[in-house]
Amino acid sequence: MAGSPVERRSSPRSRTLLGAVAREANKRVMWDCEVRNLSEHGARLETANPVWFPQSFELDVPVRQMRLQASIIWRTGRQLGVAFTGGEASPSAIERGELQRLTQEHGRL
Repeated sequence: MAGSPVERRSSPRSRTLLGAVAREANKRVMWDCEVRNLSEHGARLETANPVWFPQSFELDVPVRQMRLQASIIWRTGRQLGVAFTGGEASPSAIERGELQRLTQEHGRL
């Protein structure tokens, strides 16, 4: 049996299923997406058409009242890996309590 994959993330991630909107800097062009997992420093997004996403964009997650600047790190199929780069709510603005709550919520699922 092979060993466990090496975890390269600098902060724990929580599985989620949150509706979100990605916007270009000019805020005229928008894409619907889902946040499939979330950490303090980034997220995995899923969308119908990831090819059209710009390299950097604003990610708005209304249900969590989060608006973050993000940059794409990787693309695979319909999924995008993004790193949070700052903006209206920087990565540190994701309160530790919220991250803990998400982790506990994930544990109950």
